[in-house]
Amino acid sequence: MTATKTLVWRGNASGAEMQPNLFEGIALNAMLPGTLVQPAATGISTTAVLATAFNSKPIFANRDVMRQRNMIDPWTINGSMQAVEFRSGEFGCVYVALGQNITARRVALSSNGDGTLKIAATDGTEQILCYSDEIINTGAGAALVNVYF
Repeated sequence: MTATKTLVWRGNASGAEMQPNLFEGIALNAMLPGTLVQPAATGISTTAVLATAFNSKPIFANRDVMRQRNMIDPWTINGSMQAVEFRSGEFGCVYVALGQNITARRVALSSNGDGTLKIAATDGTEQILCYSDEIINTGAGAALVNVYF
């Protein structure tokens, strides 16, 4: 049985008392918590940046904790939202694209260009954003996957 995933920011590897690096903005499109996002001049949007761009920061839409929403409740367009900028050594739960068969922990992941991640090419042609922290096959739809940065 798979445990329900309830958090985008899961903590840090050191176990020290740290808080997530959060920032707020206006949602420029509807998006689920765990979606790869990018800041824009007027708010926050789902990223269209491809893995080959090498300029993405690992920033993901956070869960709407202020309104007690869960991981399947999307942020609404023009609503005030939060995003998490991940730092090295932190753990998270983010969306990985459909059809990704992650067969081991520590599989490199990169941007899929649609707000989800995919298994990264490890030949230096793609920017690695994080690594899988579980074994999972996303099958016919994008799925939340535990990762570390």
